[in-house]
Amino acid sequence: MPTTGGRGKFTDEEIAALPNESWIRAISQDAAISDMHIGVQGGDDRTQYYVSGGLFSQGGIIGKTSFDRRSFSVSVNSKLKENLTLSALGSFAQNERTFIAENSENSRLLSSVASLPPVFPVYDENGDPFNNGLRTGVSYNGIELNPQAEFGNPVLGLTYADNLDITNILFGNALMSWEFLEGLKLNGAIGALTRGQHIKNFGARFDIPDQVFTNPNNNLTETFVDQLFTQGEFYLTYELNRTGGHSLSAVAGTSVLANTLNTSGRFGLNFFPNTIEEVNFSNIISNDDKIVAPDYAEINTTLSYYARANYNFQEKYLFSATLRADASSKFGPDNRWGVFPSVSAGWVLSSEGFMADQAVFSLLKVRGSWGVNGNDRISPYQYADRYQRDGAGNLFQLDFNPGVKWEEISQTNIGIDANLFSDQIGITLDLYSKTTRDMLLNFPNPSFLGLPPPVRNAATVQNMGIEALVLYRGRIGMDFKYTIGANAGLAQNQITDLGGGLPIQGAGTRVFDGAPNLSLSDVGSPIASFYGFVFDGLDEQGNPVYRDLDGDGEVTPENDRTIIGNPYPTLIYGLDIRAEYKGFDLTVFASGTEGNDVVNASMGYGFQFSNRTTQVLDAWSLENPNSSVMRPSALEVTNHEFSDYYIEDGSYLRLRNVTLGYRLPQDLLDRAKIANLRVYVSGNNLLTITQYSGYDPEIGANNSPLDVGVDRGFYPLARSITGGVTLSF
Repeated sequence: MPTTGGRGKFTDEEIAALPNESWIRAISQDAAISDMHIGVQGGDDRTQYYVSGGLFSQGGIIGKTSFDRRSFSVSVNSKLKENLTLSALGSFAQNERTFIAENSENSRLLSSVASLPPVFPVYDENGDPFNNGLRTGVSYNGIELNPQAEFGNPVLGLTYADNLDITNILFGNALMSWEFLEGLKLNGAIGALTRGQHIKNFGARFDIPDQVFTNPNNNLTETFVDQLFTQGEFYLTYELNRTGGHSLSAVAGTSVLANTLNTSGRFGLNFFPNTIEEVNFSNIISNDDKIVAPDYAEINTTLSYYARANYNFQEKYLFSATLRADASSKFGPDNRWGVFPSVSAGWVLSSEGFMADQAVFSLLKVRGSWGVNGNDRISPYQYADRYQRDGAGNLFQLDFNPGVKWEEISQTNIGIDANLFSDQIGITLDLYSKTTRDMLLNFPNPSFLGLPPPVRNAATVQNMGIEALVLYRGRIGMDFKYTIGANAGLAQNQITDLGGGLPIQGAGTRVFDGAPNLSLSDVGSPIASFYGFVFDGLDEQGNPVYRDLDGDGEVTPENDRTIIGNPYPTLIYGLDIRAEYKGFDLTVFASGTEGNDVVNASMGYGFQFSNRTTQVLDAWSLENPNSSVMRPSALEVTNHEFSDYYIEDGSYLRLRNVTLGYRLPQDLLDRAKIANLRVYVSGNNLLTITQYSGYDPEIGANNSPLDVGVDRGFYPLARSITGGVTLSF
């Protein structure tokens, strides 16, 4: 097979002297999970309390990753008078997480695992992590190895780099309910949540003999986050029941939410200690090596007024109407308020006289609804011109939009609920149409402006679908009961309007030549559709050929890229099985998708200097000229163009959970004065059936609706087996 860009073929003697590493095994590990929870409750007929505490610990399946949580909570509910009730809740949790960066262009540990050749050793002859030679020649046991263009040894990163996140969360709220007139109650709630977060990213000092890869100065980055979230809500409720089957309930109230966020950070080089546990800025060798990042602060508030009324006549005719008005400080004074109405109605046909003599339907109900919701999930101050601290001065921010306003999501729904044969079969069917107008997105400026994209109300997106749920309840004999539930949903989305603006480009990746944008959102296509070249096979030399869409005889990014994939599934489904036999209980839950595409960005590295998947065994060669697999090459730029060659079917079926439990007989527990004792064993993510060649087809969005279904190296989903005991007195 002709190759380019490499050192040539290994001899049999060299192959025998080189290792055959599994890089995923080099960074992965078995990990334990423990979850302990204890609670005490008590009180009398007027006051009840509950106190609980918990310890949770989960090791990560990748080295130096873990999560630990310590929590405590107390709640009190007291009926001071027949018409006055007070309750309070307080809780504290400390979360401690060690982590690695994932799905990131700048820290690609998980991508490197799939791309490093197995002939590269994990450790060198001295037992130190091997330097694989980023873009430089290296050797092992005197054998020359190809340099790696992009990836370092991930074990080196795990050995000398640490990331720690400690977050403390304190929450408290108080609630009141006072019925000052018959049927009329005043309700109030006030609450606050504080979050203090301290993140440390540490690179240790190291010097590996006989290797060029050293880090003579250790470094520390610290980030501090302080957040205060407060909420106050007061509302009136009214209930009226009249003879003749008339029932009316109403709610009217107001709420205020405020969120204050402060962040700060600092970076330093050259500390006396060389471990993340000991290092801090009090032991930096020289203050000249310390950089303090600018502080950032934001405050945003939301004020709401709302009213809702429900009417019910003889449990046959149901009506509901809601109106709310919300004001968000994230928008300018002229666009701060949004008004969002909704209405719904239902008709219980099975309660009508004309269905009294039938024995099929125990419930038959038709319903419909229409409503509008608002979305303000953007960073604050997007509407205002502002300055941002930049080094020693201030930088004027040009990415503001004074016209930014509420995103509105309107949805129409028509549904049927039915129970058949004495509730043995349950069926729910919903048809929906959802339209998102004035969608909040970072809309691109024309390239000649050279400005960052401002947040704009950039698009209208139409979602339509159907959802169905079928439930069957069965019994065999007196002791065996089971329930089988299956749900499925068909959905599609399409952009119907961009407000006359340009198509919206999504995030890119350096995996492919030119770091192209991988998605395009344009009228007539799903949002964040994959955008690139169409792979048209190989030429007579095994190089990829891309389709000339405009027929001008030249393939260019400007004229020959098109929509090549959809990250959204057309079908989402699930299966839930529950069974009980005497003291035993069993639950099985599975879910999956069909029709969604995934960009396997990690696969792109396999056509540079890196390792190959097993498809290389069927690559084009003079002896295999009919193959559709590209000829391996590190130098051919066309191998690195983004096309549908790198798009895979992301459909999957996953067995998410199987739990088997046993509850001891009550008469036996009564003798020991135990209220309940159940033992169980549970397995999570036991099996995944998919054609996707990456770690996990369940990619989802990467912090943006414009970056969906792109796999740059996600943390693998862990398969776990747990056992436990539930005991109450």
